[in-house]
Amino acid sequence: MNQHYRRYSFEEYLDSMLSCGIESLELWCGAPHFMLDPKNFSDPKPYERMARERGMRFVSVCAPSMMWQYQFGVEGRERQKKAVAYYQNGIRVAAALGCKIMSINAGWGYRDEPANESMKRSAEAILKAADLAEREGVTLALETLQPTESNMVLTLKDARAFYKKLNHPAVKMMIDTVAAGVAGETVEDWFLAFGKDLVHCHFVDGSPSGHKVFGDGNYPVVSMLHTFERFDYQGFLTMELGGSYINDPFSADKRNTEGLRKLIAN
Repeated sequence: MNQHYRRYSFEEYLDSMLSCGIESLELWCGAPHFMLDPKNFSDPKPYERMARERGMRFVSVCAPSMMWQYQFGVEGRERQKKAVAYYQNGIRVAAALGCKIMSINAGWGYRDEPANESMKRSAEAILKAADLAEREGVTLALETLQPTESNMVLTLKDARAFYKKLNHPAVKMMIDTVAAGVAGETVEDWFLAFGKDLVHCHFVDGSPSGHKVFGDGNYPVVSMLHTFERFDYQGFLTMELGGSYINDPFSADKRNTEGLRKLIAN
């Protein structure tokens, strides 16, 4: 993912991925790299071309949910309408790039309201976006968040209940290893809960939080990789590094890919 390159040009990100031997990319549709809002979005064609010229392809899309107005739990009919339109445009970007996956989360609500109220809003909004995703051939892959990020779908138990509530063919599940690690959950726990419905992963180290380079945290990465293999996981492992690496994303990615290759080789 390109979010930790947001102080550099998109071309620098692609060249860095090329030097690391990465061929599959998750496009983070955030400024300054890619403009996405409820009304407009950047033309995906130049991005596809820049990647193709380097022997790369986009396999998934992330529509950033950091801002209050662009997340599924936002309150108010007009605000929710705009939030849904934002994600629908993200789905259109994914379809234009040939991506089968767009990663999402349930969003968040006010801390001084019952969580079930914001979860109800979130479910309604996700289902509206999911209808378009189904028509476009895109799967919405839902991840949990950390307690510092949300007050809603935080744990595997929350995720199972919310997933059951959504019950839409275009919505599947994904594991964010940091959110799972903070909740004290394992990759195995997630596969036992969702099986083949686990279709995507943000795969990074943590201690337990942090979205860190492998080795900067304390996760049992080798054991985690064995678990993905044991359950015959067919999706991608996206390396979603955090903001602590934004001043030198190049060396972070080099360490990350070299470290992961050594773990796999051994």
